[in-house]
Amino acid sequence: MKKYIGLTLFVLFSFFAYSQEIEINKGVLICNSDTLQIKEGKTNIYDLLSEKNNENMFFADNELHYSFLDTCHLTYVLNFDVEKALLKKEVIRLHFKYIDTYATILLNGKQVAKTQNAFRTYSFDVKDFLKEGNNELIVRIEPIFQKWQNVNSDDFNILHSEKRAIFRKAAFQFGWDWAPRQLAGEISIPIKLSFEDKKEYLRFASVQTEVLSKKKANMSLTLKSEFLKEENYKIKIAYKTNNGKEVVKDLGKISKNADDLHHLNFEIKKPSLWYPNGYGEPTLYNATIFLSDKKDNVLDSVKTRFGIRTIELSQKKDKYGSEFCFVVNGKKIFAKGANLVPSAMHKERYEGMAEHIDLVRECNMNMLRVWGGGYYVDEEMYEACDENGILIWQDFPFACALYPASEEFLREVELEARENVLRISSHASLAIWCGNNEIWEGWGNWSWDKEVKDTALAVENYNKLFKTLLPEIVKTYSPNAAYTHSSPLNGWGRKESLIEGDCHYWGVWWGDSTLETYTRKVPRFMSEFGFQSAPNMKTVKKYYTLPYAKDNSGFAIHQKHNRGFELIENRILERYDGYETNEDYIEKTCLVASDAFSIGIEAHLRAMPYCMGSLTWQLNEPYPAIGWSCIDVDYLKKDVYHTIQQSFAPIVVSVDKYSSNDSVFVYIINSSWEDEKVNLNFKIIDYKNVESYSSSLKNYTIAQMSSNIVFSIAKKDIKNFSPRTHKIIIEGNYLDKGKKNVIINKTVYF
Repeated sequence: MKKYIGLTLFVLFSFFAYSQEIEINKGVLICNSDTLQIKEGKTNIYDLLSEKNNENMFFADNELHYSFLDTCHLTYVLNFDVEKALLKKEVIRLHFKYIDTYATILLNGKQVAKTQNAFRTYSFDVKDFLKEGNNELIVRIEPIFQKWQNVNSDDFNILHSEKRAIFRKAAFQFGWDWAPRQLAGEISIPIKLSFEDKKEYLRFASVQTEVLSKKKANMSLTLKSEFLKEENYKIKIAYKTNNGKEVVKDLGKISKNADDLHHLNFEIKKPSLWYPNGYGEPTLYNATIFLSDKKDNVLDSVKTRFGIRTIELSQKKDKYGSEFCFVVNGKKIFAKGANLVPSAMHKERYEGMAEHIDLVRECNMNMLRVWGGGYYVDEEMYEACDENGILIWQDFPFACALYPASEEFLREVELEARENVLRISSHASLAIWCGNNEIWEGWGNWSWDKEVKDTALAVENYNKLFKTLLPEIVKTYSPNAAYTHSSPLNGWGRKESLIEGDCHYWGVWWGDSTLETYTRKVPRFMSEFGFQSAPNMKTVKKYYTLPYAKDNSGFAIHQKHNRGFELIENRILERYDGYETNEDYIEKTCLVASDAFSIGIEAHLRAMPYCMGSLTWQLNEPYPAIGWSCIDVDYLKKDVYHTIQQSFAPIVVSVDKYSSNDSVFVYIINSSWEDEKVNLNFKIIDYKNVESYSSSLKNYTIAQMSSNIVFSIAKKDIKNFSPRTHKIIIEGNYLDKGKKNVIINKTVYF
């Protein structure tokens, strides 16, 4: 063993020495007559042009100044120097984290490649393109706008209203009800140029948990290789245990095969498990995989990180229908979280939210659903979720449209999916793959069959993409992860949406129903619901102009939903009889949304174990919208954040004043894996603080993963009761698992 450990350290240092890298980040971006100097943090045309114009692009209606960029041909011109010694390296590669979308790449006047997919990373062998001294890299990006406008939807058998579907570009950038249309492309900067003394035989490693018991974990290793010959190669894995001891294991041999994919198995004794936030510690293992020849000469190595855990999606049939519940390490959890959208319109994808992952953890969330109108989650976000115990529901990037299934389109999707599924598969936080967002619901509920040329072909195309291609790729590269072909499986107007599968319930927002409707529409797993509100007041003042009224374009442009003002105002009038000032309007939007989220989340929790998940729409936003997020574009907490945080606490006291016209019910909800003893004082007082009713509990034991009614009172038994004058005050405490005293303090108005 000591021999192996010494070898491990030697090899690590040796491989670092073999590799060198140049970051390409200096140059200009040309758009029409503008030539703009690329700067750190400002690398896309929107940021550079708004800086040149000395204006905040999203202040008031400034965004209108940039709509012409949709049609702009963009040219990135970057220069860098290469020393003669580096040109002698055996392998020289040019790496792009992303290129959006149609691009031509030229190096020293010669074409390296053309691209057409914003969801892929790109790595090109450029050894024959480089020269000593100064080199010029040019990336030309073709505007997508005209292509989009000229699409004949019948040629692809797609929706006339969603011609964007033929392009592998993030859907939200075509405009959404929380973001403007901004279609100009970009590239990731810095671009990296790597120099290697020898070819990389190992491209990627993914470690996953197969079977878990108290004493050991059976693990699988998937390797992606390159340049292997026909001979057998030896594989070893080195990792550290939770007490810091280094372990090196022989995993067997691999040889060249058709798809350069290799599967090996090993076991870890006395594993330290990874758990979601609120259910345990998210323990992670760092590992290095070594490839050696017959004489034990190490030829290559690759690093990876993994967590030991099992995550299953239970959809067992029961007397109601079928459950939809995540089971982690053999125990059911209640999924608490939100839908994740891209954290910026441009420049980044989810990196900003990764830097603020503490906002997710501190909100008592344990799951994020990556909405299909954005991207695959990038490494920064997945690593942050791994470290903080945040499960990821990953939609493939398809949303709210019918997609083609031509050979060319499926081939491009296959390339992007294979790359991303393999990359993401080893992350401990990965909980489920989902084929798309709302396409199956759209087909069943939104009359899409009347908009396509051939309905039978539309179903056939759907099945090829979401029921054949994508699940087969998941089975190959991420075999232990669940897959569902669409979210939701049933539309919110259908009874099945409440008794099986996950549900997107939009009856309160789109249906203009009262907030109390959430208590009557409780599904098995709520994966989308919510209500709009304004951003944090600091953000409002930064981006909006007075008056805060729909006839002021500097304010109204930030409402992207065509009925948004109407729907918000309906609930304000219903619950608060209106508003008086600009600031009062902003505050009332927040109060109504807070009511909506608390009523919805607590209804889901009260119904546990019938309902086993509540994911709000949405966590964040890339634009200062009047929208559904709880964290605004500047990563400031909106008022609804605090409401969601309280509702997602491990122990929640919930007042149900809606399910009965005659009575009020008080629940204690325990969504943790520990029984807890709770003390509660409950009273009803009027506006003069005169007590009309009181009761108390001492050392009440609330069992783990349960919801119990602890108080109930008929309204007729409340002295001098009036819903306009009385309120409920609940105070109490309990000791959490760390023996910390947690205070309960809740006020509920009738």
